[in-house]
Amino acid sequence: MMRSVLLFGFLASCGPLNQGSPPKAIAGQVFSQIRGEAPAEQPLITEELAQADEFLFVTIRLLGAVIPMSPAAQTGDVQTWIAPTGATVALENEILVATRGLGFDVSGIDPIGTRAAIVAGGGSSSRTHGFLTPTDQIDTLRMDCTVTQVGSEDVDMPRGTVSLTKFEEECSGPRLIFQNEYWTDDDGDIVRSLQMLSPELGFLLLERA
Repeated sequence: MMRSVLLFGFLASCGPLNQGSPPKAIAGQVFSQIRGEAPAEQPLITEELAQADEFLFVTIRLLGAVIPMSPAAQTGDVQTWIAPTGATVALENEILVATRGLGFDVSGIDPIGTRAAIVAGGGSSSRTHGFLTPTDQIDTLRMDCTVTQVGSEDVDMPRGTVSLTKFEEECSGPRLIFQNEYWTDDDGDIVRSLQMLSPELGFLLLERA
């Protein structure tokens, strides 16, 4: 299944996107923009970055923007990464749980059972996503998910091509439908993932380096 994210009611918005276009054409344009299907270039590895112990490359797929981040803090299983701009990404066992400073951020994600399902080779999970509204309220969306192991594939990573195991997480709820993807190494660690950030910005590609 192709990566997708759908926020019901989004297609009803006004603007040049849906003027004079049939519904199927509108949906195609919206999904192409939200998925960020055009592959972003691999981040340039400078000598300084190559010598660093670890970095996280964050790509906003819709914009094609690659943001290098370094470790900022560790609280339990949650690790926070920070960019030179001050933008941050928080990961719990490599699962996205919060962002700040990226534009349309997610205030909080509670992924229940996602990591366990990946470790088990597949299974069920659920999650809630909280988004900040224009009135500074938190809009919370709940979804049920299914994690499936796809198989092994060679993946171009910042430090070279490696063989990884791919998983897909299909999530759906009354107002939000999307699919995340995860790649694990031989130790079972998630080293690459494509995770939904927000309906406005689509997916983040997260790569460990």
